[in-house]
Amino acid sequence: MALVLIRHPQPEVASGICYGKTNLLLRELAMTSAQKVSPKLLLLSQAPSHMVCSPLQRCAEIGTALATLHPAAAFSFDARLQELDFGNWEMQPWDSIGKSAMDAWIASKFDAHHGGESLQQLDSRVASWLHDVRDFFTTDQTLWVITHAGVIRSILRQKNICSFEESLGYPIDYGHFIHI
Repeated sequence: MALVLIRHPQPEVASGICYGKTNLLLRELAMTSAQKVSPKLLLLSQAPSHMVCSPLQRCAEIGTALATLHPAAAFSFDARLQELDFGNWEMQPWDSIGKSAMDAWIASKFDAHHGGESLQQLDSRVASWLHDVRDFFTTDQTLWVITHAGVIRSILRQKNICSFEESLGYPIDYGHFIHI
């Protein structure tokens, strides 16, 4: 199976803002983004047999547009592919969250000090999803996954593509995709 992990395009939010589960619109029209990324994806892998998407709006918009461009692929949403819930940090400037709060979060191995999810809870959600799609790994089908940077990093950790420490700094730009 080919697994293609696709991060959503840039959302409509000011830079320096913490957001995770917050629903945000895309900065660019979804179809415009899909028309730009689809040919690049097809150079990397075959056309998708299935597409699964986070239900958060910034993923749902691009996922729906990609599904329009690839109507032969089955398309679905899965809530387990949502970004980390940052709790009371959501939509706060990272600068106002502060270095001491960030240091405490890191020192706790990313526990849910912010009132949302811990990194362990995110990894558990993603592991459940990976378990459910494990049958794809024994076929020659292609699965495109439209999701978020945190989920992609979790998948990379769980598929042993990089270590925990490497995954935290793994660069995943908006609209970036990774073929596994």
